[in-house]
Amino acid sequence: WGLDQYLVAQGYILLNVNIRGSWGQGRKHNQGLRHGYGIVDIEDLHSGVRHLVEAGFADPDRVGIWGSSYGGLMTMMSLFKKPGVYAAGIAGAPATNVAHAYPGQMWVMGEPIGEDQPNRYQQQSPLYHTGGLEDPLMIIHGSKDQVVLYSDTIAVVDRLIENQQMFELLTLPGVGHGWDNEAPEVRLFAFKKMVRFFNLHLNCRNRESPECPGG
Repeated sequence: WGLDQYLVAQGYILLNVNIRGSWGQGRKHNQGLRHGYGIVDIEDLHSGVRHLVEAGFADPDRVGIWGSSYGGLMTMMSLFKKPGVYAAGIAGAPATNVAHAYPGQMWVMGEPIGEDQPNRYQQQSPLYHTGGLEDPLMIIHGSKDQVVLYSDTIAVVDRLIENQQMFELLTLPGVGHGWDNEAPEVRLFAFKKMVRFFNLHLNCRNRESPECPGG
């Protein structure tokens, strides 16, 4: 919750969506994510955005998205598959290839068996959907992540460079998966970079930030 509080202190409204697959809403809700990484979950996120906009809490042209680990997967898939919905996104330690996910996640993505397995895993992996990126993306990843491989982020980066799609990459040397729980100076540095990125791409639309070009 540290970053959420930090963003609120900067004047942002935060929404945490209890997507399908989350616990606490019954078995049907929990099982609703099966075979649906980056598919049904991003629809739930989009539904939350529509609610905020319709309720008058958010400007539809100034909505950002961020998440880490699985949240990074959802952030990437939201940008790759729903261009124009989010003005900017930040993906921390993103799971970009579910073929490399922990076995404990197979209840969602399905067992690595069957003729449909390659396509099923590709449909749930940001690595295979990079062509849809049109909006600003920042990626944050620790170089010593042993949960989500840093090399998987580089695989996405390679594709974005090949297609001349712009992005920002913040590599945290020697940092593991929980980059947002690292030493205070690392955490604060990353948080400041994130706020600067969001200020640039969300607030600069109405020139509300001193960080805007010419501001």
